[in-house]
Amino acid sequence: MSGGRPRLSWAVAVAKGRRLVVFCVLLGAFSIIVPDATRPPAEVALIKLEKAHGLDAHDNVIWFLALGSDARPGQPVVRSRSDAIQLVGVNVKTHHAVTIGIPRDSYVSIPGSGNNKINAAMVFGGPELTARAVQGLTGIRANYVFITSFRGVKRMVNGIKGVKVKVSYPMNDLNQRFRPGLRTLNGTEALAFARIRHGLPRGDFDRSMDQGQLLKG
Repeated sequence: MSGGRPRLSWAVAVAKGRRLVVFCVLLGAFSIIVPDATRPPAEVALIKLEKAHGLDAHDNVIWFLALGSDARPGQPVVRSRSDAIQLVGVNVKTHHAVTIGIPRDSYVSIPGSGNNKINAAMVFGGPELTARAVQGLTGIRANYVFITSFRGVKRMVNGIKGVKVKVSYPMNDLNQRFRPGLRTLNGTEALAFARIRHGLPRGDFDRSMDQGQLLKG
């Protein structure tokens, strides 16, 4: 990509109280709260950053930067490329939420590391550097970075008995086939749905939107 800021894919969701509670339960059940990226998690981590600021930094709004690590077995989850990047703002008073999907190949300025694809920021400097790169792109500094591995995604989805998504077009990849329509996905299917980009009309932009669907589902 060249010239100006990369495009962002935006998706807005209304989060019912029940879904918000489920999300919080999942954080408690699967997350390790760590002060920095020097303590690697097994599958999932929730890392607290400094107080959020930027767009809509109201006391009722909590910003999560949700990252899907592409770490393979034996690789550190918090120092591998971020395969999925979703910025989630949750208003804990109204139970509304907004998601901002950032395609992983967005070419941005990474503090201290020059210009590169934004998914490389976690390799260079862990979750904190990724948060700084996202802040430079969006103007939003997250309160927390939530990181999961491939296995972590499957466990969380199976833990809530699946997620509902809308498949807009036939998707065939990663040993999975999805027909258009409303579908309830298990953990393995959800992971494939979040990773497929080949054959999508807008490539990585559509994949980022699909990842946002999983968060809303």
